[in-house]
Amino acid sequence: MDPVIHVEVLGRTGDVAQRVALTSLPATIGRAYDNDVIIDDSFVAAHHLRVERLEDGQLHVVDLGSRNGLHLTHPKRRVTDATIGGDQRVRIGHTVLRFRTRDWPVPAEESDPAAEGWRSPLFTALALTAYLMLLGLHTYSATIDDFQPARLLAGLPFALLVPAVWSGIWAAIGRLASGRASFFAHGTVILTGAATAFVVEPLLKLAAFAFSLPVLAAESVIAIALIIGAVLFGHLRLVSRLRAPILVAGAAAVVLLAVTATQVNSWLESRDDVNQIATMNTLYPPYLRVAPGVTPEEFIQDARDLEKPLLKQRDSAP
Repeated sequence: MDPVIHVEVLGRTGDVAQRVALTSLPATIGRAYDNDVIIDDSFVAAHHLRVERLEDGQLHVVDLGSRNGLHLTHPKRRVTDATIGGDQRVRIGHTVLRFRTRDWPVPAEESDPAAEGWRSPLFTALALTAYLMLLGLHTYSATIDDFQPARLLAGLPFALLVPAVWSGIWAAIGRLASGRASFFAHGTVILTGAATAFVVEPLLKLAAFAFSLPVLAAESVIAIALIIGAVLFGHLRLVSRLRAPILVAGAAAVVLLAVTATQVNSWLESRDDVNQIATMNTLYPPYLRVAPGVTPEEFIQDARDLEKPLLKQRDSAP
């Protein structure tokens, strides 16, 4: 049996903060300098733990009489000694330890954003082209007066400045956090997100009109929040060394918090206010409508049917 084992000191996120190879057992772990593994943790004893191998080859850890003891993490309990196998971890003080043999299988390598082709300036140029075209189309469709092409040129500097500054901020964060600025990659992320928003929002309004579902237009904020979450994940993936699931959870938490705050604010504003009822403020050509229309006679009859309960409620009011 291979006598070499690796003692891993885990950080708060589960990543390996320190790894020490032990070529022979028994070995001791603690704060004193004569230990085989030195732990910089004031809650760990000078000689806290002994690691040994049993006759059947299994690893065994023994508490050396420390004040704060030896704790298993799964299940959580304090012990005086324990046989370590599989992915079992132990805690001494505020430090979590994991033990690995040299033949322990490791997962496949993760995709490195730095090696992906979309980080090139070419993709940034394509995203910028799509962003400007969709922005121009959005400006044109939202204009109710005589359209003047000069309006597009007047807003062009601001339309370019915002994503440039945004990308520069994230590039600076990336330089500090991971040593890589990746300005063009951050530009591709924000420009792609903005272009996607220019496509999704009009489609939701069109679907709301076609199927007579104003809630689709009113709740378009959820779709925009999801796009913002995806953009945030893209930026974090470029600047952080954390694993993708952790970044996804962080971006999802931000999106959930933003959507919840927006919905609560909308609910508070809509209380006792008829003007805040979900309506569609965009009209499209009739041939785009899928839901059946309502004739004027039917509309008047529905209004009359609504009048009776309203009058009754008015008369019963104090």
